[in-house]
Amino acid sequence: MAPPFVFPQTLTSLEEDNDSDYTRLTVQNPFPISSLRPPELEEFVKGVSFDLSDKELFCVEEQEVFDRVYSLVKGFASLSPGCKFNLVESLRSNLSVLLPNVDSLSRSGGSLSRDDGHDESDERGGEQLLADRVASHRNAFKIYTFFPCAYCGH
Repeated sequence: MAPPFVFPQTLTSLEEDNDSDYTRLTVQNPFPISSLRPPELEEFVKGVSFDLSDKELFCVEEQEVFDRVYSLVKGFASLSPGCKFNLVESLRSNLSVLLPNVDSLSRSGGSLSRDDGHDESDERGGEQLLADRVASHRNAFKIYTFFPCAYCGH
């Protein structure tokens, strides 16, 4: 499971080293999108959009995907209108699919405490798996919520 995403004061504070004992998701390898020519930048955006649509919803927690999305949001003002649309639409689409999934996962927690003869240690393992999935979905929800808010200032 990825480290928790903590809403930063500013977008660029995600690049700051994590000095505290508390582990959080930060940018490790920001991509210098300003060095890309327009066709390369368009391919980069398409690649990020593809990853966001092709992988699981919480792929945005993966360090490489997180760093690439961050880089695009940071350089949002320099993106072409088409690239902006693709990025925003990818984030919006995943957020809209993620919302009911978080709700559904949260509600399914009660169904784990049933008396059907399963070993109690299996139930605890299932409960932990569910808790991890809910935490991961909530983490992704925070990321998908933060990035659109960050580029609204551009």
